[in-house]
Amino acid sequence: MDELVAILAKLRAPAGCPWDREQTHESLRGALLEEAHEVIAAIDARDLTNLREELGDLLLHVVFHAQIAAERGDFKFADVAAEACEKMIRRHPHVFGSEEQRLAGTDAVLTQWEEIKRREKGGAGGETDSAMHGLPTSLPTLIRAQKAQAKAARVGFDWPGDGVAPLLDKLREETAELQGALDEGEPAAIE
Repeated sequence: MDELVAILAKLRAPAGCPWDREQTHESLRGALLEEAHEVIAAIDARDLTNLREELGDLLLHVVFHAQIAAERGDFKFADVAAEACEKMIRRHPHVFGSEEQRLAGTDAVLTQWEEIKRREKGGAGGETDSAMHGLPTSLPTLIRAQKAQAKAARVGFDWPGDGVAPLLDKLREETAELQGALDEGEPAAIE
């Protein structure tokens, strides 16, 4: 990692590459997204040789953004890595905590993850209390819809079965609640 960080620093230095020096967080957005999609394509193709290469390209972008930030005095790559380590430990108390914190399965892990994330982001009464908070608006529409449904399911908005009848019943219930709040003129309830 130290070598990769040093390479990016040299590319961005005054005697480095003109193209690399001109890049900004904003100018690299499209390339970062493209690299992420190339990683996904390699996974889908089950091409481990290409996956290794594409993961390297994606990592290069992480280091590139960290180098830009370091030059501005915002943060360094070591800060990015340290924060990732701290987050993984914090959000996995069932692994790094006491035995009493062990969880039974994936659903329990995901529920705990979302609860810890909500607390970290300042939940409990703020706008981050929404189950949809943090859902990136830049995601492609279908992926965003899938992630929204998964988040909704974790807070009880999921119905088993093949039919739509339970969904329509819930929609009618929620519509009636909204109508009641509108009739009463209760802004908080309407919201």
